[in-house]
Amino acid sequence: MSQQVPLQDIDLLARMNQYLDSIGAYLREGRGWLIFNAQGQRSSRITKFLLDALTRKEPRVGHYFVPWRDFALNAYMVQVELAGHRPDRGEQIPSSRLRREYEIANNVTFDQLKRMTELPLVILSGVAPHCAYEVRYLDSIVEVRHRTRLATVLITPRSMEELSSDFRATDEENDPWSRFFERMYQSSLIAL
Repeated sequence: MSQQVPLQDIDLLARMNQYLDSIGAYLREGRGWLIFNAQGQRSSRITKFLLDALTRKEPRVGHYFVPWRDFALNAYMVQVELAGHRPDRGEQIPSSRLRREYEIANNVTFDQLKRMTELPLVILSGVAPHCAYEVRYLDSIVEVRHRTRLATVLITPRSMEELSSDFRATDEENDPWSRFFERMYQSSLIAL
């Protein structure tokens, strides 16, 4: 009893149980979740609940779990490092060692990108963008998943206002938040 679950989480986990009971229908519609204010234990509890339920689910549900740290690193590799060293830009990678390192990094990031854009369900936990390249990459993944009707679960420690602010701070001119939130709103159940 020392770790009592807050009332909001009891409600959320009950709603998620209903979601998981009918997950086939939700996945066919491309319905996911956008969960705000999930910090620390709350985030761990929600993520563990989802992953445990999906592991037990029969028939199996194709899913991919990505912690924000891994996503942000992949975003950096794709948007900054690899983009700046593409051999197709006419520049040659000077040594075979560097060429191998580039190919390994490219293969690892491409593998994650493929999973994030092709599997029926992606769970991204700890969403807290701080850089423009993270926002651009997240927006592009959500856009592909929305267009192809694939379900996405985004769990963020931020409130809606804070996440909106994070997005807008990276690109004040183009308002990436409105586009991102509209896609998520159209295809997700929302929990505050």
